[in-house]
Amino acid sequence: MKAKIKYVFFLVLCITVFNTCNDDKTSVTDEEQREFMALFRWAGTNGGNDDDPRNCKVVNNNDMYLSWNGINDCAGYRLQWKLRSGNWDRPEDLLGDIVLPPDSLHIVIEDLQYDTPHQFAIQTLSKKGEAYHSYWYGKGSNDDQAEWAMNPRPGIPYVISVRDVTYTTMRIYFELDIWNRDENGNPTTLRTENETFEYDSNGKFIVNQISVVPAAVGIADERPPSKFFDLTNADRERGYIDVDGLVTNVMYVVNAHNNSPERYWDRLYNTVMKRMKGDVGEPVVIPHELYEAQPNSEGVITVNELNIERWSMEMNAAPIHNFLRDEHMDNNDVAEGTIYVLEAGKTYFIQRSVDIYKGLVLKGADPNNRSKVLMGLGYNDRNGGNAWNWSFGRSPKSGEIGGIDIQSIVFENIDFEAYNSYNCFNIPELEDCCDGQGNYFVNQSSNVMDFECESFEVRNCTFKGMIRGFIRFQGNQTKTLHKLIFEDCLIYQCGAYSQDGRGYSFFRAAGGANNRSNVFKDVQLRRCSFIDSPMNNLFEEGQNNAWESPWSFLVENCTFLNFSTKSTNRYLFAIRYAPINSSYTFRNNLFILTKHPDDIHRPLHMSGAEIEAANLTGATVDFHDNYSTQAFLTGNANEGRGQIFSSNGFTSTGRYGFADGNPSGSLNRLGMEELYIKLGDVGITPEELMVDPYPLYYDTQDYSIALPDWRMHWHNMEGLYYRNTDKVKNHEIFRKNIGDPRWRKNVTP
Repeated sequence: MKAKIKYVFFLVLCITVFNTCNDDKTSVTDEEQREFMALFRWAGTNGGNDDDPRNCKVVNNNDMYLSWNGINDCAGYRLQWKLRSGNWDRPEDLLGDIVLPPDSLHIVIEDLQYDTPHQFAIQTLSKKGEAYHSYWYGKGSNDDQAEWAMNPRPGIPYVISVRDVTYTTMRIYFELDIWNRDENGNPTTLRTENETFEYDSNGKFIVNQISVVPAAVGIADERPPSKFFDLTNADRERGYIDVDGLVTNVMYVVNAHNNSPERYWDRLYNTVMKRMKGDVGEPVVIPHELYEAQPNSEGVITVNELNIERWSMEMNAAPIHNFLRDEHMDNNDVAEGTIYVLEAGKTYFIQRSVDIYKGLVLKGADPNNRSKVLMGLGYNDRNGGNAWNWSFGRSPKSGEIGGIDIQSIVFENIDFEAYNSYNCFNIPELEDCCDGQGNYFVNQSSNVMDFECESFEVRNCTFKGMIRGFIRFQGNQTKTLHKLIFEDCLIYQCGAYSQDGRGYSFFRAAGGANNRSNVFKDVQLRRCSFIDSPMNNLFEEGQNNAWESPWSFLVENCTFLNFSTKSTNRYLFAIRYAPINSSYTFRNNLFILTKHPDDIHRPLHMSGAEIEAANLTGATVDFHDNYSTQAFLTGNANEGRGQIFSSNGFTSTGRYGFADGNPSGSLNRLGMEELYIKLGDVGITPEELMVDPYPLYYDTQDYSIALPDWRMHWHNMEGLYYRNTDKVKNHEIFRKNIGDPRWRKNVTP
């Protein structure tokens, strides 16, 4: 890498200085004799002054200006830097290691990896010798880290793609035309406005080399060789090259190079990362072995390690986070798609966020005796349970500026629980500025690489204690899920992040201005139940982008009981800016709004959809046979069709629903009538349908003046089964198999 090569001179100088110091090396007997630490100038060290022009900052998109306070009569300063994903103790992870004279108080480090977090550290050198050098600033805890992310390189054209991947071969395609073209082949718009991407007189991007380099993770021993291919005119005319001699299971980083720019990171176009195929072996049982405290690099077992060991014993829970990382994600001897089995009825846990960057199946052994995965052990400083998340993808290593493409992620037969997680109402000291626990089931980091996954499939799982959100994407990188499937799942005791139940939506698409993202490409929710769990919306796109491809939603046979009722404007479809030609199927679903008769102050808001009419152009809409029980709404019983929604029903026009402004509702396949939520020929109340549908706890006081009971959104799950009565058996909800079938099991034929 050019930034490393550039500072070979400084590395030589570094060695010279240290050898000189070693001639006069003395053990430090008094810590006060050490040099003072030099500190980088930024808001964290100069009183929070962000406007100081001498502050450290990213310049020119991928150069780093560093400045620091001077230390009197020192020998100089040593600087090191790495990617966030690197380790200070691994020499191969260091991107630079330089020594500067004592009169140097700033430097510009040029040509760093675009769109990637970098960390920097500085040490004051002593004239007395190495033993008197200061401690490093930048290598400590979160409060002692200096990190800046380089800016994205704007307008990167996607000129290469990889297909036909086998065990040892791949085909690399390249599209070099600088123009986007219409169906007749006529040029329309340039594929990039960034003039640093060079092209020839024929209007073709200049690519003179293709590199295929093993990724930095998963290489246990000797790293497989890299391959470089100089393109010929025949290659360019053909539009692809074939590569062989690659290694099974290894992830490769594929780049197209224009080798004329001086700066290395300006030579590259888009980057593609592909894993070679491998044979999936027999399912691997993850042993139920309790956690044992491990010593750190200094041989010390910390209090935190001892606590994890104690909590593991108390909960009879076995760790899986390190196992999944070491034995699967970073193990090139194991194929993508390997099945990992948790022992039936046993409890496991994760104690850090788990990055998923290699497809796998994680399943409980018995669908009728689900395994449990705790999303963290122990307690935090607010006396809530520690909570961790799953995350799609990972941060880039050196040389990885593109995207990671993986096969399917599958979870089956598992109860996921953030036990003892706290919501807004059970932390008394929060009161008016109430925030619950900021945890999720999946929370993708904002600094991961572009992420593409064949499918994320979850079956026969339950989810409890996810407070701030459920599945959240963030950052400007491209995120693509070709399928998002949830079947036979139960979500309960989640949400209530704030007093009005906000937080993030259950399924929140990518933020940022990246119109290539598509996590709603093919969404399928079948036979799932959302029990209370106040969050923001069910589906939310979160960004007004010119999305490149349409979305598809299928929601069928799901039950929504008191779904996100804390305040107004919580939608099932909060997708105002959905792409045209999208598909919406919503059928055979059941809505229930309910509260105890004495629970007079509980809000029961429910809204249908917020979607711009213009974005329904070319849409396929199939809504039919959606039912509700009778329910209280603003003090009045439901007696008319569709009144389960207090606002923005599916029959609304404009940006508020799936009707087209025509009384016939022609946008829906079966017309306007099927956009209404049905009550049946004879309505049925929640308490007539279910054994005990009411929330477990409520207060008679006005919730707008005092905090309600923190369990006000909990339900007796055994009380939600249908009553075994003739009224239930004769109602359309039962006869037509409306809603989640799990609640029907108590009804005899």
